[in-house]
Amino acid sequence: MTATGVHGPLAEGHRAIAVLVALFTAAVFLSTAATNILAGVLTLVAAVQWARYKPWWLLRQPIALACIAFFGWLLLREALDGELGREALQAVNQFRPLLFLVLWAPLFMAVRHRRAAVAATLAGLLLFMVTALAGWATSGRVFYPLAGIPYPWSLPPVLDALAFRFFDRAPDLAGPVLLLTIFGTLQLALDERRWRWLLVFALLGTAVLFAATARKSSQLVFLACAALFLFHRLRPVSLRGRLGWALAVLALAGSLAMLPVVRSGAQRVWTESVQTLSTPAQQRAQVGTSSGLRIMYWEIALQVVQSAPWLGTGESQYRQRFLAQADAMGGIRYRHANPHNEYLHVAGSLGAIGLVLYLAVHAAAAVQAGRLASPAQRRILAYYLVAALLTAVANSQVIDMVPGHFHALALLVLGWFAWDRRAPEEPA
Repeated sequence: MTATGVHGPLAEGHRAIAVLVALFTAAVFLSTAATNILAGVLTLVAAVQWARYKPWWLLRQPIALACIAFFGWLLLREALDGELGREALQAVNQFRPLLFLVLWAPLFMAVRHRRAAVAATLAGLLLFMVTALAGWATSGRVFYPLAGIPYPWSLPPVLDALAFRFFDRAPDLAGPVLLLTIFGTLQLALDERRWRWLLVFALLGTAVLFAATARKSSQLVFLACAALFLFHRLRPVSLRGRLGWALAVLALAGSLAMLPVVRSGAQRVWTESVQTLSTPAQQRAQVGTSSGLRIMYWEIALQVVQSAPWLGTGESQYRQRFLAQADAMGGIRYRHANPHNEYLHVAGSLGAIGLVLYLAVHAAAAVQAGRLASPAQRRILAYYLVAALLTAVANSQVIDMVPGHFHALALLVLGWFAWDRRAPEEPA
């Protein structure tokens, strides 16, 4: 059985569900409370679909099997510590975007539901990009890393609230979802003439990333996605064409590297890292720089991993163990247990076994998408997986609210089902 396509009642979809999916996607841009409420509603609707149509064959797909294995280990690890009640549920909730990959699968069989998620994402990102570029052009200030600092605008109350929401969420909106949009729209625009208008999103997204925001990890990952894009474009091209593309990309990379926001960001990372590493370990709690804090978090998280390398601490015990280790190493400025590296978090809480299963979920998405007929769909998913997995080195991709829900939507839209609704039905 493959996940190449489906037809029938679930594949036809429903207008009301498409609207609900679009509203949920829009809520991720704007409101944590609305996101949680609509996620609950989507889960209830999906439960009805599971009960009514019984698409049990979905549970035999690679993504579902990998997610079931991951949560099976998570619960078993909690049980080893005697955590079988509220703590175990909280541990599951920490990784709920991966749970949504299975729970919401029947809802995303329908092409119209997936299109609703894509349309809402593009609309939300267009508003964000225009707002960020307008702010940068009029004030000379970037949306990130100055998130949370009032911007020098005077807007009507409604627009002011909307702009500040984007301003506050700029670090997340300038992450993998923006990179997916840049390279996904570029892929489609170059593949088919009717999609040429999507170049607007690719150009605006690149401008936002390198001018109106200063998210250093995304700028670096952009280069990785660009290399993958170049690889895809060069395979069927002549040697002369390959050299032309390579020179064009090198020229683009050189131009981007010369931008003030990029040069200042790279210099800041170097300076902050040297400052932190040259500070005695017991005094690093006084360090307040972005790069310095990450180095401290990684050092603490590595110690937690080394204390239980195979089984981990258990997710419900991770925060306590992380903070205890931080205190033993001189303390930290902000008392939270997010190491800003999702691999270290998973390895510390669920051990090497959990980390392998976490990676298996994403490998399963690649395997499942590899069965799909559309080269564009496979390539766009590859761009997203590169962006998400590399971003997780310096951020939390699943356990954080905004990137986590975008992560679930991206894999549901790209990794489960074929874009072409005319594909044959899955066997029962």
